[in-house]
Amino acid sequence: MQQDIGEVDDFVLPSKLILNSKEFQSGTKIVRKQGCGSIIGTLSEPHRKVLFYLYLNRGQVVSKQILKSVGWAGKAVTCASVLVAIYEIRRILDCRCIQTVSNEGYVME
Repeated sequence: MQQDIGEVDDFVLPSKLILNSKEFQSGTKIVRKQGCGSIIGTLSEPHRKVLFYLYLNRGQVVSKQILKSVGWAGKAVTCASVLVAIYEIRRILDCRCIQTVSNEGYVME
């Protein structure tokens, strides 16, 4: 079921998310390895918002337009920003859990 863009205007990040043995926290851009806590990289706030939104809507196709509204609410950015965010998220997750659905958007499995 496709979501309306108006539904994401006030999207709030959950406090923490653990995926593929990596810990993401909403209050910091630092990504840590689960367990030992060592720093493995960083993810900007817009990119964390995109990741958390895809996670909360896993199994559903989310359009680039919605991800743009989630990550950069009220800011004028192009869909290229979403492409960069997906690239960075995939790189830091080091897994293939985000799939591209041609002409529709992205889905997290």
